[in-house]
Amino acid sequence: MIDRSATDETRPRHRHQRVRAARRRLVRSLAVLAAALGAVVGPASIADAAPAVPLDVAVAQDGAVLPEVDPASVDMSAERLDRLSAYLDGVVGSGLLPGSITMVARRGGVVHLETDGWMDANQVFELTPEHLFRMYSMTKPITSVAILVLMEEGRLLLDDPVADYLPAFADAQVLVDPDTGETVPAERPITIRDLLTHTSGTIGLGEALADPAPVELDSTSPMSELVDRIAALPLRSQPGERFEYGFGHDIAGVVVENVSGMTLDEFFADRIFGPLAMDDTAFYVPEGDEAMLVDEMVPEPAPGGIDWVAALPGTFSSDKVGESREQFGGGGWGGGVVSTIGDYASFAQMLANDGELGGVRVLSPKSVELMTTSHTGDLATAAGPGYGFGLGVGVRTDLTSRPLIGSVGRYGWGGAAFTTFFVDPAEELVALRFANVFGIDQLPGGADINPLFETFVYGALN
Repeated sequence: MIDRSATDETRPRHRHQRVRAARRRLVRSLAVLAAALGAVVGPASIADAAPAVPLDVAVAQDGAVLPEVDPASVDMSAERLDRLSAYLDGVVGSGLLPGSITMVARRGGVVHLETDGWMDANQVFELTPEHLFRMYSMTKPITSVAILVLMEEGRLLLDDPVADYLPAFADAQVLVDPDTGETVPAERPITIRDLLTHTSGTIGLGEALADPAPVELDSTSPMSELVDRIAALPLRSQPGERFEYGFGHDIAGVVVENVSGMTLDEFFADRIFGPLAMDDTAFYVPEGDEAMLVDEMVPEPAPGGIDWVAALPGTFSSDKVGESREQFGGGGWGGGVVSTIGDYASFAQMLANDGELGGVRVLSPKSVELMTTSHTGDLATAAGPGYGFGLGVGVRTDLTSRPLIGSVGRYGWGGAAFTTFFVDPAEELVALRFANVFGIDQLPGGADINPLFETFVYGALN
């Protein structure tokens, strides 16, 4: 455990915490005001009357400040960054997204922070940098860091058999005939690295979400119970043989719990979020901050376009404000962690800085190198052509398989509700784009948002 008692009184992050707390209180007060006035003046009038929360929150606390800087001072073009702003204004203005927030930093300085649209389906409150987003699979890189922290302490190795920590995975069988259920013994044990690279052979996400599903995976039970259910199934392929995007990081999160003796939320808070002062990041929204959680939305056809409506509980159920607070999905199951764009930018900048931020070291540079190097060779991965997969992140391995501007070695990942981030070590870039919607890829122009986001970012380099 980290003893912070001797330094809490002097840490500069407390000034920022007070500002952030004041802004949260402001948004909650506006929510109460809206509820009181809604029947009288209506949502549109409330939206017109509600003051926007200031957007100058491009900082990570604990001395690890990401200051806003003049783009020219870090060799970027303000004029070309305006192209990104204009594009995002158009995306939200046309209704293609209900809301969007983006941040770009170079050499540790923020050159772009833009918010557009609404955080709620009723379009009452404008989206701000203080709002919380469900990260889903963007929790995976955090779990990878947790595993590497334990590795650096000598408490595990990446090629250790998972069964050493989770006995339910001992004597694994591999399904060879789905029709008859015939299985054969696994040729080797599943390793921790297999979990982090989606090559464990365990059930994939697509199969788990099928109807009927071969296993019951809810969004409230402790992950240890869900992992036991996964372990009871035969593997779908031999360990290391095939990339299958699935539950490796959720299983790895339970490994972290068993090795550390802490719940995953406690370990994250103690070893990652606390040192990086990611004060608004956790698996559940603190009581009293419910108004800060962005609505999850889905598109519905409407005259002349689409409407974004609140998503009903279903395939990607995510109960982040309810009474049950026992599920800590290290791979993003159940929604993963909730975070602000500023908090996650601190995490991403830590990786970009080779494991350190604001004088606080979370990982050694060599561990970050190991994490952000492709481990999947010639296997086809969910990252797509031209990418391999590291430990929880997609890693660009060539520029020609998919001809988009960028760099070999660029790495990052996204979440199910349309959040994404990337780090480009060669260009000293960190970029994040957040929304919380499902179904965007099925809309005209929706699949182009992420490629165009990266294109505008890289196009602003001088």
